[in-house]
Amino acid sequence: MNKQTEALKLALEALESERDKYLEWGDEDGAPDDVYEAITAIKQARSAPVQDIGVEQDERVFARIAARKNRDAAHRETAQRQWVGLTDEEANELWESTDSDWELMKRTEAKLRERNGG
Repeated sequence: MNKQTEALKLALEALESERDKYLEWGDEDGAPDDVYEAITAIKQARSAPVQDIGVEQDERVFARIAARKNRDAAHRETAQRQWVGLTDEEANELWESTDSDWELMKRTEAKLRERNGG
């Protein structure tokens, strides 16, 4: 076995072990996508057939990957939004037009949600 083949074998074993840890722990999102992509790439590079882990297991893995991608995309979208606060004038107007702390808090919350698309 040449050095490149041995390196691929070791990398594949390490990645499969990492993947299996997520499955053993019952992590609903599974291993990170790049682990699955690397396993597939190494198996293709070694000209080994990709192991069939069963249709049901396979579908759960792909569902987890899709859920993680959707969650990551939503997180990126949220992280890119700019927070819009109240101007001093708006804050002062709210302060002066409310009778209680509770009412002030609720009106301020509503105004900020309106401003920030929530």
